[in-house]
Amino acid sequence: MDGGASLQIFNVQGMYVEMAAHDKATLRQIGGNLDGLFRGATFHPKIADWR
Repeated sequence: MDGGASLQIFNVQGMYVEMAAHDKATLRQIGGNLDGLFRGATFHPKIADWR
């Protein structure tokens, strides 16, 4: 990664979630870190709930 970041979270409603931003420009576009993106995300672990 070129100044980016990654975030791995285990057991999010039974799922493993990994998020990555590969450069500083991408991080800036999402507010500076992946924590806020994760906290604002909605997860649908059942395929029947996917849109």
